[in-house]
Amino acid sequence: FVLSTAATNTSEYVDLENVSVRVELPSGITMAGGNSQVLIGEVAKKGTIKHDFSLVVTGVENGVTNLPVNIIYEFEAYVKGERKTYTTQQTVAINIEQETKFEISKLDYMESITQGEETVISVYLINKGKTAVNNVTVEIECDMVNGPQTVFAGNILPGTEGLADVYFTANDIGTAEGKIIVMYEDAKGKQ
Repeated sequence: FVLSTAATNTSEYVDLENVSVRVELPSGITMAGGNSQVLIGEVAKKGTIKHDFSLVVTGVENGVTNLPVNIIYEFEAYVKGERKTYTTQQTVAINIEQETKFEISKLDYMESITQGEETVISVYLINKGKTAVNNVTVEIECDMVNGPQTVFAGNILPGTEGLADVYFTANDIGTAEGKIIVMYEDAKGKQ
């Protein structure tokens, strides 16, 4: 991603010289290219400078993280006939989110059952992401079953598989059609 920076010389009287901008990066973010410090040069009174840093997220363990990035400006200016060096710093929080990668990996069920007999559909769920999926429920809606059948499967950690066995009884004779609906919350609590 690109971190765009902008700064303004707020002085009405003093030009700035040897202006540089640099970023201090936390563990988990590195430069994708370019340098972490750039010499801008001069900035006139009330002048504005802009610079973009190309960054990449290299490894964040949990789901949603705010990583602090320090943006540091260093510059020189003549003040009352004397050259002085100044530093100003701004910290920004970069919100890093991991993509949710959650899916049904397999279904196990009997292809034919007797009317009135209880049967089960085993729904295998796999979390291929780097964040836990929470409050997982599996629901079967079928035209030959009285109402939806729902099972709570709990939380499924990253890189693991979960199983939900949904039991139901067929009320009619014929070919049953239905849906398997998996509901869960991601790391931000969004359902």
